[in-house]
Amino acid sequence: MKLSLSQHSPWFAALYGRRDSAIDSDSKSARAATDATKDVEFSETNALVFKDMDVFAFSLFDKWLPTGQLDMPEGISDGFHAATHVLNLYLIASKFMIEPLCNQVMDVLRRWFRENDTTASPFRVRTIYDGTTGDNKMRKFLIMTAAYRALCGSKNPNNSQWANGVSESMKKLLMPGGDLAVDYAEALVFLATHDLEDPRQGEDCFWHTHEDSPLCTPAASPEPWDPTGVALE
Repeated sequence: MKLSLSQHSPWFAALYGRRDSAIDSDSKSARAATDATKDVEFSETNALVFKDMDVFAFSLFDKWLPTGQLDMPEGISDGFHAATHVLNLYLIASKFMIEPLCNQVMDVLRRWFRENDTTASPFRVRTIYDGTTGDNKMRKFLIMTAAYRALCGSKNPNNSQWANGVSESMKKLLMPGGDLAVDYAEALVFLATHDLEDPRQGEDCFWHTHEDSPLCTPAASPEPWDPTGVALE
C-alpha cells in the first residue's frame, strides 16, 4: 500500500521517504509535499489518521488507487450528495497532490454540471475555497459557473429559481471579500467580455493541471477562457 501511494503521490512519497518513487523528486509539487508532511502525526499504532475527511470520498480514492481510473459513481447523474462526495474526492487528490486524479474528478464534475444544466451553488464554492489555496483549477471552474449563472440563468425549467443576477446566498458568501470575491468579480468581467462562453463546454484538458503528469492526447486547442489565446498546461 505504501508503495502504491508513494508512486501516485509526492505527498505520500515525502511522508514515507520514497524519493526513488515514480514521482519526480525535483518537481514543485514534490518539494511542496515535503513541507506539507512535516507536521503529520501518527497514532500509537503508527497508523496515519486524517481528521474530518469524507469517508465516502476516501472510499472512492481507495477504489481509484489500484487502477488509476475513476468511474462515474452510481447516483451522481441525479444525486446532490454523490456530487458532493466527488468534490470532496478532489480535495483529497489536491491534498495528496495527485494530478491525474484531480483531472479525472474535474472531468466527472464538468460532465455532471453539463448534463444536469447546473452550476456551482454557494455551498460548493465555499467548500472548494475552504479546502484549497492559490491558483487552483477547480476554484476557477466553480466560480466561473457561478458567475455564468448570475449572467445567464438556467435553460432548464426545473431550475427556474436560478434567475439572472446574484442570489442572496451568493451575496452573503461574497460579503467577507478575499480571494473568492475577487475571483467572482474577475469571472463576471471575463464572461461579459468573452461572449458569455459556457465554462461547462469545451475541451476537458483546459481545466487540467499538468505539472507532474503528461499532457492529454491530443493536446487541447486554445480556449476562450485563456486571455492569451494559448491553452494552459
